[in-house]
Amino acid sequence: MKLLTKTVAIFIICFISSMIFADPANYVSGKASADEAHLYTGAKEISSRYLINRDAKLWLENTHGKLALDYGSGLGYSAEFLEKQGFSVVGVDISPHMIKSANVTYPQISFVLMQDDKLPFADKSFDLVYSCLVLFEIDNLQKMHQYLVDGARVLKDDGYLIAITGSQHLGNRHYKSILNYTDYPENENPTSGSIIKVTLTEINLTFSDYFWTEQDYRKAFADAGLKICAVHYPLGKDNEGYEWHDEKNKSPFIMMLAKKTPLTGKLG
Repeated sequence: MKLLTKTVAIFIICFISSMIFADPANYVSGKASADEAHLYTGAKEISSRYLINRDAKLWLENTHGKLALDYGSGLGYSAEFLEKQGFSVVGVDISPHMIKSANVTYPQISFVLMQDDKLPFADKSFDLVYSCLVLFEIDNLQKMHQYLVDGARVLKDDGYLIAITGSQHLGNRHYKSILNYTDYPENENPTSGSIIKVTLTEINLTFSDYFWTEQDYRKAFADAGLKICAVHYPLGKDNEGYEWHDEKNKSPFIMMLAKKTPLTGKLG
């Protein structure tokens, strides 16, 4: 009996160890199966979302109008965040599994499936278009241009588009972050449009994204008729409950605020 108990204990320890030290699962944006979509559920409370939401609030407080589109809404976390800031929100995504899950989790918010790479909304429908961690999932600048043009189309003339995406630092194999603490060879001197890997170590999930510079993003915005009014790199701070590394000096993200027309008011 003791031998059996010891054998079971060893099996449990080995199983737990294999789960802890297993290679990260790979997540393919826009092509997520139901199982892969479920893997992303742990991302709601991670450090990256904390950094983004902490600083995005400052911009949201100064926008006018309260009708918002979460452009690439995934499981609905950003839509929920916008709703808590007082916005009436609609979410849109290209993944039916993500849309299905978001509608179940947040029944008070409408989530719509995007088809044929075109937003299913009329021109000038929203005061705010919010794009969180989408741009670095786009594999070429022409597609990014189309994405931003359609976002601008549904934006009111005096509305704002906020985009949060990965910074150049996140694509550096030597960058140490609690988001990406793995030395990937793909991240050695990446060039615009090349694939990089980013692991969310807190949930052991790896993403294959695309490396773009701030200059690339600025050009894409300008070509889409969006005037950039602010660019911000959120940094980790002491006593925030996270063990920040390089992100205290070099942000893993770039946040861009843009408007369809010349700037006026507080954000100008």
